[in-house]
Amino acid sequence: MPKLTIGMAHFDDFHGAYFTLQALRLYNPEAVKDVELLVVDQSPNSGHGKMLSGFVEHWCSVNTGGSRYIQMAEPAGTSVSRDAVFKYASGDWVICMDCHVLLPRARCPVSWISLTATPAKTYTQARFVRQPDGLFHPLR
Repeated sequence: MPKLTIGMAHFDDFHGAYFTLQALRLYNPEAVKDVELLVVDQSPNSGHGKMLSGFVEHWCSVNTGGSRYIQMAEPAGTSVSRDAVFKYASGDWVICMDCHVLLPRARCPVSWISLTATPAKTYTQARFVRQPDGLFHPLR
């Protein structure tokens, strides 16, 4: 079982999801070894959905804690697919993010939590802001 699931709701934005997943994998190769990457797709029958399913199922599991692609055309809506991220996640911790967000190097969500801590059934939300040092930090 992975320590962390990073999930995203997707609708017709292969390129955004592709670059987000690649940024997580390539900028933080050591950190994502215990991370499951999960995509809940609300447009599985579109061209974007078909490209994304192959990418997630065949490439995203390399050097990560695994990856899964969930088709969910109905019911429609962002909140429904984001809720599905939490429903299908297998990690001890779950982070849901938009599928077009690129996290800078060393700002991988894995570093936000102590993976040795006991997970709690609570929800936390954070926004990023650029600080004077040029890096992005969670707004507290």
